[in-house]
Amino acid sequence: GDFGRVIGAVAAASIFGVVSDVIISQNKRQFIMPVFADMANHRSQAKDTQADVNFWSGDVTVFAGSDVKKGDEVFFSYGPKSNDALLQYYGFVEEDNPNDVYVFEGFEQKVAETRVIPSDSVSRRLKELRNKGWGPTLESISLNAKGSPTLLSAKVLNLAFGNADIEPYETVLEQTKRSLPASSAGDDDDDNNDSPMLTKNARTALGLMCRAELDRTPTTLEDDANLYKELKADDEDSEAFRRRMAVLFRIGKKRMLTKCISNS
Repeated sequence: GDFGRVIGAVAAASIFGVVSDVIISQNKRQFIMPVFADMANHRSQAKDTQADVNFWSGDVTVFAGSDVKKGDEVFFSYGPKSNDALLQYYGFVEEDNPNDVYVFEGFEQKVAETRVIPSDSVSRRLKELRNKGWGPTLESISLNAKGSPTLLSAKVLNLAFGNADIEPYETVLEQTKRSLPASSAGDDDDDNNDSPMLTKNARTALGLMCRAELDRTPTTLEDDANLYKELKADDEDSEAFRRRMAVLFRIGKKRMLTKCISNS
């Protein structure tokens, strides 16, 4: 019947894919999503976990990357994703996510509001930064999970609140890439690297901006932490799960801002 023809077509397509990818192209290793592997939960630290599929036998072998006790859950890493990405594309957030980021929206206005140095001076330097190609970085000033500005964000902060000559973005980007290890030289902004030291003005301004961000929220970090504890005890229904994820998302962002204030 129709179902049989569909199964036959799928089988034929699969066989052709194997012949094309493995035999004709001589590729011995192909990356696919094996059946049931997409049910594995995410954990950032599980980046060494891999699933290997034998095309001919259909066997799936999972390599955990570390010792796992009987009965323990084996996690996969979906990649170095922030909680924003995890929530948007997978519907959950990761507690203590080492890849989380905090992005300052409307950064240029917030810079002017800090008044660490005369606002007209800040405005001039921000304009020069945009003229030299720093516009996209100005629109994505961010903190990493440690509460420190990412590499290019720190450079922009030092330039915005300092008096050093402003070099073109592409020049600084190439210098930054050369200073990074070879494994991360292809990244525009490696969140896992320690940020360069901030100047006094930049550090103070960033701390003030983080404080202002926290003051805008209707709940405190302590309020959210207590609410999360209460929600964890709720029934496992979808509404309770969504509320827990929303609160956990807020907790992660507020922790980054709090760490930033401590660093300043």
